[in-house]
Amino acid sequence: MRRLQNIVVRSSTAVHVSTLLSGTVLSQLVLFIATGIMSRLYSTTEIGSFQAFMTIPQTIAVLAGLRYDMAIVFPERDANARRLVRVVLCIATVSSVLTSLMTWAAAPTIAGWMHHPELEHWLAWSGVLVWVTAIVNIMGYWCTRLTRYGVISTNRVLQSATTAAGQIAAGAIGHGGIGGQMFGQVLGQGVAAAIMVWRGRAALRGSVSDAMPARDLLRRYRRMPLLNGPNVLVDAVRTSGILLLVGICYTPDLQGQFSQAWRLMQAPVVLITGAVSQVFLQKFSTTPRGQMRALVDRSVRVSLLAGVVPFALLAVMSPWLFPWYLGASQWAESGHVAQTLVPWLYLSLATSPISTVYVVTDRQGYMLAFACVYAAAPLALIVGLSSVGVALVPTLWAVSAMMSVLLAGLVLLTRRVASRWDAEGSPETESANRA
Repeated sequence: MRRLQNIVVRSSTAVHVSTLLSGTVLSQLVLFIATGIMSRLYSTTEIGSFQAFMTIPQTIAVLAGLRYDMAIVFPERDANARRLVRVVLCIATVSSVLTSLMTWAAAPTIAGWMHHPELEHWLAWSGVLVWVTAIVNIMGYWCTRLTRYGVISTNRVLQSATTAAGQIAAGAIGHGGIGGQMFGQVLGQGVAAAIMVWRGRAALRGSVSDAMPARDLLRRYRRMPLLNGPNVLVDAVRTSGILLLVGICYTPDLQGQFSQAWRLMQAPVVLITGAVSQVFLQKFSTTPRGQMRALVDRSVRVSLLAGVVPFALLAVMSPWLFPWYLGASQWAESGHVAQTLVPWLYLSLATSPISTVYVVTDRQGYMLAFACVYAAAPLALIVGLSSVGVALVPTLWAVSAMMSVLLAGLVLLTRRVASRWDAEGSPETESANRA
């Protein structure tokens, strides 16, 4: 019976992974095709400028719901989860309004600090993008709770296709620049949010009469904003900070080169971790003591094996493949930038899915400490090396090497945390605690 149970569990995991993987493959294929077209419709500076703008909504969106959205999968009763969905939607709405007000009031200062004065009149749109992105994330966790991975998969494809179509259409009719990219982004995110609200409407219509009060639910999962919130904020600052510093410490042109290289290199990362992480989130949250370390090892093996071939090919081919695909000589530097990212992003395949372990085992403090180091290291290197005249590509090689070492250390730390959590529930430990 135990062997049969293991087979069933593995089969269900494979089905969920394949469902999400199919949607992720198609969405990344759309993004890949769109990137090649947009690089011919928009200049390196225009793309770099818009990606600099996107750092604001992307950073704020992950905290718009104060990370209570991630807790939607945890309550045992659906009524509690439904109430949590509604509360988090209200929190995200307030966050979005505040974002628009703040970016509108401080637009000249923010645009000047970014070295992109052309963004001044667009920054207030940040709140709109925060709102629709937060809705997609919140309703995505509700669908994850119900294991409705087909909904998530389909929505990813529609979001990518709508965003790409809007941006390409705007560029093709001569209304490109920041406005064209903004139009496509708002359109794609808005359509995705509307679909997720409709498909997850049971969370908004279902009864919550027997659910816990909202205040009690927020108190019960208070560690999400207190510990997990700072963690994801630090990660968002790291990702956005690297892109911003490339533009500030080097040039807007190189910022565009880096953003396109990063965008294309994320395709295999998102392809693998997007599917595995979504499924293993539920697996890690329900894994009994004694099995966590084995699940961590399994996740790491699956992720690294899935990525070894595509990343090996990228390491060899990216210097000529990226300029050829993006078109024209203006994208020549993107291939060398992409090559520097290979070791870093390959190891990130192993660490992205297992980061949930720190939430499940209530060890978010460890992850926060690591995230702070992981964020400070690349930002300090870029500032330090650029200040002494080191070119962008050698600087990124140094960043990639350091980040790879840190990620390898994170895998070892996660295995140790999982082993300790397993040991705390062993019969020997329970006997000692009773004694």
